[in-house]
Amino acid sequence: MSAILHGLTVGELVGLLSKGDISAKEAVKDLIDRISSVDLKLHAYLSVDAERALAEAEREAIFKRAQKA
Repeated sequence: MSAILHGLTVGELVGLLSKGDISAKEAVKDLIDRISSVDLKLHAYLSVDAERALAEAEREAIFKRAQKA
């Protein structure tokens, strides 16, 4: 999906995730990219653990694949 996910509501994002239109990893990557692009100006986050967020998204993908098997 090439849409900009950070512009969606939580409900819209959940809908896409539950239908399988996007993966959790895609959503996390988009949001990390958005944070990276605006936080130098906004200073809204004390810290961002992008590596951990991506790892959690990958674990979610593994769990979903295991459920389908």
